[in-house]
Amino acid sequence: MVFPRSAEDVVAVVRVCGEAGVPVTARGGGTSMSGNAVGPGVALDFSRYMNRILDIDVEAGVALDALRSATALHGLDFGPDPSSHSRCTLGGMIGNDACGNRSVRDGRTSGHVVALEIVTADGVRAVADHAGLHPVDPRDGALVARLEADLKRLAGENLAPLRTELGHALHPAQLLDPNPGAQSTAHLLDRAQLP
Repeated sequence: MVFPRSAEDVVAVVRVCGEAGVPVTARGGGTSMSGNAVGPGVALDFSRYMNRILDIDVEAGVALDALRSATALHGLDFGPDPSSHSRCTLGGMIGNDACGNRSVRDGRTSGHVVALEIVTADGVRAVADHAGLHPVDPRDGALVARLEADLKRLAGENLAPLRTELGHALHPAQLLDPNPGAQSTAHLLDRAQLP
């Protein structure tokens, strides 16, 4: 278990693990009923140090109740309400596309995320938003552009099953998805404005 204190720490761990061929799994609050950060390799736990609310930006380890307390001061709320709200973290909610009992009214987590700062498998930081992928460091522009092109190509080659099969896993009232990665992929594909 590794407890990163910054995005730079995450990049360092991902790069070292990538070079050594060691898998990396991100872990939020450990509140999921579907296994949490289970698997070989290194688990990155964001809840210990990367748990700050930075203006409108939120780090992956922020617990939902902490976010709700901060936004309530401004008359705002974060819609999704999983039963583990006092312990679940935003990073875990994004990974699982969490929703809760009021999902029909308030939607899923993916519907409340404007942009994500991500770290790729080779340790490159990028921002994923409605317009696509953008490098955090301009020197990584070519790498990020190639990754975005590869994702679009992969989606284009598999468009029919993505639209027909993946849609079954994205029903708004579904509370637990046995394949949470599919939701994250769908969210990114939607944000990439694919055909």
